[in-house]
Amino acid sequence: MKKKMLFICSRIPYPPVGGDRAKNFNLLNKLKNSFDIHLVVITSEPVSSEAQSYLDSVGDNKVFTKKKWDFIKSFGFGIFKLPKPLQVSLYYFKDVKEHVDVLSLDCDVLFSTLVRTSEYVRMSEKPKVCDMADSIGQNYARSYKHVKSKIMAAYYFIESKFLIKYEEVIAEEFNAVFLFNKQELNNFKCKSNLVWIPHGVNESLIDYPIQSGKELAVGFIGKMDYQPNIDAVLWFVHNVIPLLPSDVKFYIIGAKPTQQILNLASERIIVTGFMDDPFLLLSGLKVAIAPMVTGGGIQNKVLEAMALGVANVVSPLAAKPMNDLQYGSDLLVADTPEQWCEEIIRILGDDDLRVKLERNARDYIVKSYTWSASANIYINTINKFLR
Repeated sequence: MKKKMLFICSRIPYPPVGGDRAKNFNLLNKLKNSFDIHLVVITSEPVSSEAQSYLDSVGDNKVFTKKKWDFIKSFGFGIFKLPKPLQVSLYYFKDVKEHVDVLSLDCDVLFSTLVRTSEYVRMSEKPKVCDMADSIGQNYARSYKHVKSKIMAAYYFIESKFLIKYEEVIAEEFNAVFLFNKQELNNFKCKSNLVWIPHGVNESLIDYPIQSGKELAVGFIGKMDYQPNIDAVLWFVHNVIPLLPSDVKFYIIGAKPTQQILNLASERIIVTGFMDDPFLLLSGLKVAIAPMVTGGGIQNKVLEAMALGVANVVSPLAAKPMNDLQYGSDLLVADTPEQWCEEIIRILGDDDLRVKLERNARDYIVKSYTWSASANIYINTINKFLR
């Protein structure tokens, strides 16, 4: 008989758009084969019939759909709960807590995704794990200097202090805490419960053919209402696009583009919005980019582009978590606008280099970053303390 798992997430894992959704979508597809899943979702989005069908396929589920005003109130009340991070208070609701408390009584293991949902199960004596993914505290501490908004910079600076302390508590109290970035693991004082997960991509991307006649264009893929993605695209458009040949197009591929992103659209800059299959478009471009200036952890967009067999140019921030990469062979790294321009033009003008990068990129993913391999680490780790 399967053990029962309570799985809490802060977004509906369908459609699998964006790193967090895609991770939970693929992970749940693996976990449901080993555990009887009881899924709790906190969201501000309506649940489509397709999303509900997916949730039903995973197991028993309860979706708490909150209005934006509910999140604003939670955030406001969180000010009076400091030093508990505002990120945690933002997603904390009394009715969700009551449901989790009842449901957890009949579950064998409690699984919280991201630090923001960990408070729901933190005081439980049941075996519990936190899929922290990335340290938001360390991310904010790195990012506040690079954010143009002074208000956001101040928020990142102050919140990072609270988050780092809270994440350390989670690392001590939970049976296991999963992180993608090896370097972030080293910054925790309590390391005994930390487990490195080498992330993963959907294996179906490896089946896309590596195209030969690719478009003279670069592409960025990611959810376009996510601030680090917005920061990256704006930086690239303002600093690199003017240096590139005028016939090189730039595709911004991703759901929910903000008005700021939509305003970039031109004959040369194409903003796609949501696409049923964004990977088909990305796989037909000569270069995929990840010019991340804020954010942290392994970039799912980089792994996906590599799995498709697309040549990648990424910023040092995006490359840093993947310390086993061979720069110049698996992908190219650029920092200044001039370096970005140089590396992109190298790929566009050298078919031999591009083909080498494409093949090495896919080989790297097949070797190290499939969801089947990552899911086995989750499952084996959990089973150790359930026996």
